[in-house]
Amino acid sequence: PLILDQDNTPAIDANTGLFRTSARSWWSASNDGSNITDGGAASKLPAPNSRNLWINISGDTSLNKLDTTLTAAQIGVEKNSERDELINYIRGYETGTTSLRQAIGDPIHSTPSLVTYGCTATDDKGECTNEIQSAIIGTNEGFVQMFDTNNGVEQFAFMPRELLGNLRRLADNNTMPTKPSTNKPSHLYGMDNSVTVWAEDTNKNGVIDGSEFVYAYASMGRGGRSLYALDITNRTAPKLKWIIQGGSGDFTRLGQTWSAPIKTKIKVGSTITNVLIFGGGYDPNQDPLGEGQMNVRRTDGQGNDLFIVNAETGALIWSASKAGIDMKYSIPSKVSAIGLELNAANQPTINADGLTTQIFVGDMGGQVWRFLINNGGSGNSLASGKTFASVAGSDAVNARRFYSEPALTLLNVNNKINLSVSIGSGYRGSPLDKVIQDRFYSFRTEDLNKLGTPLEESDLYNVTSYADHVDQQALLQKSGWYINLASNGEKVLSSTMVIGSELYFNTYQPVLAQDSCRANLGISRGYRVNLWDGTAINDTRFSILKGATLPSNPQVYCKGDTCWAYNDPSQLVETPPNPPQCSGPNCPTPAKGYDMASKSRLYWTDKPEEE
Repeated sequence: PLILDQDNTPAIDANTGLFRTSARSWWSASNDGSNITDGGAASKLPAPNSRNLWINISGDTSLNKLDTTLTAAQIGVEKNSERDELINYIRGYETGTTSLRQAIGDPIHSTPSLVTYGCTATDDKGECTNEIQSAIIGTNEGFVQMFDTNNGVEQFAFMPRELLGNLRRLADNNTMPTKPSTNKPSHLYGMDNSVTVWAEDTNKNGVIDGSEFVYAYASMGRGGRSLYALDITNRTAPKLKWIIQGGSGDFTRLGQTWSAPIKTKIKVGSTITNVLIFGGGYDPNQDPLGEGQMNVRRTDGQGNDLFIVNAETGALIWSASKAGIDMKYSIPSKVSAIGLELNAANQPTINADGLTTQIFVGDMGGQVWRFLINNGGSGNSLASGKTFASVAGSDAVNARRFYSEPALTLLNVNNKINLSVSIGSGYRGSPLDKVIQDRFYSFRTEDLNKLGTPLEESDLYNVTSYADHVDQQALLQKSGWYINLASNGEKVLSSTMVIGSELYFNTYQPVLAQDSCRANLGISRGYRVNLWDGTAINDTRFSILKGATLPSNPQVYCKGDTCWAYNDPSQLVETPPNPPQCSGPNCPTPAKGYDMASKSRLYWTDKPEEE
């Protein structure tokens, strides 16, 4: 399979991994594939005075148009002339001119989320061939923006009032804030995270109609400590439902909102409740301390929490800190939430009501946490939690950190079902770090519905040197395995994907530029290994990703009954049946029917996304 452009021709050059010069992106009238300033949604932006831009200028949930009807004082300036200059800039003019900018902000850590509102045409099988669909994304210009996927036209954009202070720097384009530790210019951040969407299609007819709705939950990444809930049922008239502000009220421990919330359901008392679950976020205390200083593991004053809130109101239902669970390290990662439980026959099953029963998440101290939901409970007893694994040390070399959610699935080991938890470490706050020895871990436990004893590295089998075979009996005596990544800075900076018996994850390794006048992209690798023992699927554990710098998350693409998994768009791999992993009566096999990756995609998200 290939990724095709608008002309139905290959979009990517197989030799470089980059877009072909002759490729034509969607919504573009010209061949713009190799020029990032052409085509795309930016070229389709409405005229500045016609854009549908909104802001909560009063700081509450009321919305105002982001235009010159706002006063200079509301914008935070003294003169109307400066207000007009900044408003005109953010609406789409070059600073101080009437020349069009035709640009949108960079979405460094944000992936578009798709929302299907309806369908205008179907084929003879009744399948939709022309969706009424939108993509919503956060950018570092400070907007949460919605685009019509059929033509690329912006439908609305919302900017939180707290980001108004960035307008002057954006318009000047040369006065970025500086990092105190290095006194070097820092990137300017806004709505620096993916948007979580809850599309409530109650009657499952593929159309948002009647009393059905679509809500979007926008977090800020490095841009701030808030979480915004938008009602986007009307694609051109957003409403602000509620705001959670970190550092205040029930959310004093909420740090920079890096942990995009997971939308799911739990039972609070006798009521099945729609909730959001998210980590406490990031503490900038974890940023590099400066040249010559060792970036060892250190405790945090914010972000060291886990939250469950009402998805309708934003009200806190439960938090780890209020329940008395002592968490020392911040949690920027998204959580992994599953409905695994045991039935009357003591066999693993999925909760029949689609309720979450367990949560896994990593932290900045090299720990993986496990929480059990007491569905039907309330207050502090609604959930319990403790460390599932701890694999970091106090020195710089072992200061491993987890930024991405673990991948969960079940294995049949010696005719007993085990839960597998796979995750890779990497210092995302310092991609060029070469001190920390990062690793990829795959833990497993027989404790399917209890917290158990925390695992340590000594409980795992080091399979680094065994790419083609592993001592199966020795591995059976351990609680999983790990792979040492290259000692000169290779690290995992993206999430892990599990499909059947295979694991997919990407790594990045910084490389010193030989020519100081040219940038060096470093080396990115796409790994594909056996879930059970970490051995290679096809001769080698990884391939070099062409044209890649910091790699994105592994993806899965399905068409009909066939699916493809890929770490890099130029290297789509068809997923085969479960391959043999060893021979003999003690060989573990994936537990058929219990692929937690696909189950989480079915139960815990409300949009057809890639994660």
